[in-house]
Amino acid sequence: MAEASKERKLREHSENFSKQIGSELAALKTKQGVRGPGATLEHQQEISKIKSELEKKILFYEEELVRREASHVLEVKNVKKEVHDSESHQLALQKEILMLKDKLEKAKRERHSEMEEAVGTVKDKYERERTLLFEENKKLTAENERLCSFVDKLTAQNRQLEDELQDLAAKKESAAHWEAQVAEIIQWVSDEKDARGYLQALASKMTEELEALRSSSPGPRLDPLWKVRRSQKLDMSARLELQSALEAEIRAKQLVQEELRRAKDSALAFESKLKDSEAKNRELLEEMEIMKKKMEEKFRADTGLKLPDFQDSIFEYFNTAPLAHDLTFRDSVSSSASSLLASWEEASSASEQETQAPKPDVSPLTSVAGSTEQQEDMARAPQRPPSGPLPPPQALALAGPKPKAHQFSIKSFSSPTQCSHCTSLMVGLIRQGYACEVCSFACHVSCKDSAPQVCPIPPEQSRRPLGVDVQRGVGTAYKGYVKVPKPTGVRKGWQRAYAVVCDCKLFLYDLPEGKSTQPGVVASQVLDLRDEEFSVSSVLASDVIHASRRDVPCIFRVTASLLGAPSKTSSLLILTENENEKRKWVGILEGLQSILHKNRLRSQAVHTPLEAYDSALPLIKAVLAAAILDGDRIVVGLEEGLYVIEVTRDGEWPGPGVHPVLSWVLPRQCRRAQSQR
Repeated sequence: MAEASKERKLREHSENFSKQIGSELAALKTKQGVRGPGATLEHQQEISKIKSELEKKILFYEEELVRREASHVLEVKNVKKEVHDSESHQLALQKEILMLKDKLEKAKRERHSEMEEAVGTVKDKYERERTLLFEENKKLTAENERLCSFVDKLTAQNRQLEDELQDLAAKKESAAHWEAQVAEIIQWVSDEKDARGYLQALASKMTEELEALRSSSPGPRLDPLWKVRRSQKLDMSARLELQSALEAEIRAKQLVQEELRRAKDSALAFESKLKDSEAKNRELLEEMEIMKKKMEEKFRADTGLKLPDFQDSIFEYFNTAPLAHDLTFRDSVSSSASSLLASWEEASSASEQETQAPKPDVSPLTSVAGSTEQQEDMARAPQRPPSGPLPPPQALALAGPKPKAHQFSIKSFSSPTQCSHCTSLMVGLIRQGYACEVCSFACHVSCKDSAPQVCPIPPEQSRRPLGVDVQRGVGTAYKGYVKVPKPTGVRKGWQRAYAVVCDCKLFLYDLPEGKSTQPGVVASQVLDLRDEEFSVSSVLASDVIHASRRDVPCIFRVTASLLGAPSKTSSLLILTENENEKRKWVGILEGLQSILHKNRLRSQAVHTPLEAYDSALPLIKAVLAAAILDGDRIVVGLEEGLYVIEVTRDGEWPGPGVHPVLSWVLPRQCRRAQSQR
């Protein structure tokens, strides 16, 4: 194509040149006619010269044209050949592409079929495993229900046996009473026999003396015969009465002995039956414990979740580690949270010991109460520090003042204070609880009646078990000083705070900057461990980019839910003194949360907070007073009048008219609040 364009340009150039020569030749011819003969000769020479040059140029251009045409033909042939080769190569490539497409489609079909077969196999396997797991779950659920019903049945039988044991104890006491009465009757009968023998001997002696006097007296008989017969009849009737009374007493004694024998036989039968049932109960409890362990292992193996058993490890750690007394948990909590079977086993063993031991001369209720108190003392014994031998009462009387009653008075504490009875925090701004003016014993208002009433408190009663009772959610597990981010963020630094894990909640109190180390009574944050969104976790350097690198191992995050219609969560970063302290906090919070979830402790929240309106509403900033009308409405007072907040209608404000308020009544009568212009 380039050669053809060059050839075309050369042709155009030669044509233009020939036209130019022709025009010059015409001009010369015209000039020749005008000029003279000398000029004509010169012009002819010049014309011949130009003609020769023109012929040379024409010849050159024709040769060049022939050469270019030959090269063009050759190039066209070469191009056609290349086009033919490229077309043949393209056809071969198209054939190869078609073959590759066929192979690809075939491979796709094979791969699709293989994938379908593999997916079908996996689905079948999954369905089989799911069916097996579902059946196994149903079996385990049925087994669990059966065991629960069996446990309930055993509990009912145990209660029935305890009732029968109490009845037997009462029967034993009544039998002992009957035996005492029979012994008294036998003693009375023997005394009556002795008295009757003595009277008979006295009567015979008096009769002999009377006969002797009669025989020795010379005069006539003074007593007539009827008096003698009368006295004999009276003696005979008295003898018959005594004999009948003796026979009646003997029959009564035989009946009592027969009843006592039957009671002893029934008591022996009940005791043997009770021992058999207790042995069977222990075997079933052991089987249930084994089944429970198997189910837990199966559940852990199925879910693949390997969590530490905080219920044992956390109590063992905090009861054996050389820490402060605030780090210990109650062993009673551990025992109650471990399993219900252990408590049944202890109860059965305690009942067996009561059956084998001799019965004291007390009522059944007193003995049961004593055993309960003894069990509580035994459960609380590990937490109490070892004490020396107690001094005698005389030494106590000489050493200290005589115990008196507490002089309680309502007190407002300036810093977070624990109740000396239940070890929980006494929360509130003012009048948090009672305090004794003599011994400074502080307690809740609800703990006042159950607290020791003597002042000062005896040493054996002042040592309260420490920790959290997760069955009731009462007590303090741990407390200490930590650091939280400043309100402007971690970039601005940290501020000290006082943290307390109490009553299944995490309380945080801000510490004022300066030398004062006592926090105020206003809690900055309170996080409930029973919150479904509550979680504790460590952080990475990417999570706290503004914190110092050496502080990252000592930081952990606490997450809890926020108030609002769409469920939201909030995270709080907490900085401890060192990494060991962080592990303690994380272990305590996670362990206590797992135990609370395991025991399913219900939330004791009475009020549910709802957002009435946010701070962007201008009326909120001018509110002077507020009162709750009912569960859905709140009345607020401003300078210009009353407004009602409808909580259920997303905070609508249907004002009853803007009027200045001149009178105010009780909150329950706010609907009839009078306003005048």
